[in-house]
Amino acid sequence: MKDFILDESDDLLIKNGDFVIDTSDEQQQRLMLLCAPGSFKNAPDKTVGIERFLMDDDVAGMLHAITARFKDDGCPVNSIEFNEQTGDLSYNAKYVE
Repeated sequence: MKDFILDESDDLLIKNGDFVIDTSDEQQQRLMLLCAPGSFKNAPDKTVGIERFLMDDDVAGMLHAITARFKDDGCPVNSIEFNEQTGDLSYNAKYVE
């Protein structure tokens, strides 16, 4: 999908005096992971809020929430893993067009 692109500080990216619009799939997934439920008024139940799961050591709940939210957003998860020793999350999820 195409959308406004954010910079490293999550501000709108501007080049040559204009907003940058480009493929935003990875950006969309990252925001869904990081933002707490209720962060977006028009879609209060569409985000994961991964921090709360990590603070509670609820790995199973986190993986379930990610899979459910991504699927709800049209991005089924083909595989997902969380390494508890390193804290690395890896997943394979592509938006259905």
